[in-house]
Amino acid sequence: MRLTSSTHNHTNLCDGRNTPDEMARAALEAGFTDFGFSGHSYAPFDLDYSVKSEQHYVQELRALQKAYAGRLRIAVGMEADWFAPVNDRATLDYIIGSVHYLRDEATGRYYAVDGAPEALDACVTQMFGGDALAMARAYYALVAENVRKYRPEIIGHFDLVKKNNCGGHLFDEADPVYRTAALEVLDACAATGAVFEVNTGGMFRGYCGEPYPSRFLLEALRKSGARVTVNADAHCTEAVRFRFDETLALLERADVVLHGIGRADEMARKRQLPPAVEAEVLKRGAVSEAYGCYFDRNGKMVCSASTVAHDLGKLKPDCAWIAVAAGTGKAEAIDGAMRAKPHRMLVTDEGAAKAILALPEKECLHA
Repeated sequence: MRLTSSTHNHTNLCDGRNTPDEMARAALEAGFTDFGFSGHSYAPFDLDYSVKSEQHYVQELRALQKAYAGRLRIAVGMEADWFAPVNDRATLDYIIGSVHYLRDEATGRYYAVDGAPEALDACVTQMFGGDALAMARAYYALVAENVRKYRPEIIGHFDLVKKNNCGGHLFDEADPVYRTAALEVLDACAATGAVFEVNTGGMFRGYCGEPYPSRFLLEALRKSGARVTVNADAHCTEAVRFRFDETLALLERADVVLHGIGRADEMARKRQLPPAVEAEVLKRGAVSEAYGCYFDRNGKMVCSASTVAHDLGKLKPDCAWIAVAAGTGKAEAIDGAMRAKPHRMLVTDEGAAKAILALPEKECLHA
């Protein structure tokens, strides 16, 4: 399987090197069908890093979206930092929630977690009295607050705090204090249903020998059934597909698949299917969309399309599949998707359950 989507990419509209058009052309050359831009949200305390105007950013990328229609499905997102929330979320297709800074409330100074190593060293000394584990706990606390308050669709580089910790320079990543802090926040974030990205950016830039998050966190995500997506966090054209294949190999060892279910008509519009493709999908009787596939009332797949989440169709055959969907308006969609593949469980609400039972000519759902 070859991944055909990526949602964490930067341009020269923030701290990236290439123009949006150059990045889009690189995405096409790399074989992507879906490509999301996620400029850093406006941060007045760090304008070298962030977009200068969110309005201009959105306008330019919407124009690019139209220019590439029919060739590349472009999504307009933003990477929103805890200290720099987006101003108008309604103008965006999605949000990546990330933490890049710690702020000293006593002095008002911001310390970049992923900036120069000496800056983080100063943060540990001046904010935490030399206690690097306390700094890491503070970082994870902000990650949890960011996800709780702003509910991003995607959680960016969950353990970015390890970037400047090469060789255990600041703290031992096997320390139970560190792992407990990280795992507790991971569980809280996973409960929101957000997608965790597996980010290869640190490897491309030579800071890490593995993706964000670390393997012990990936194992926890696997056990929790959380959804994941592979992203490059690309700041230049050379990085758009960096080490995607080997990263995908890590994910294909998953034991549990947790996915949502949507109505085919609503999801076709949300996924920006070309009008002709959308019309054909609905003409073929599609009623539901799940994990990038469109199914008819009998569970037959009528179309497959990329989504922002990792395509789980090639995972181990003994994976436990769990679907989560609710709402009376989704009854037919849930019924169709559940017929497509044996599931261990469906998590839904009373209204949807009653509506499913009321469907005509129903058969027993897979469960």
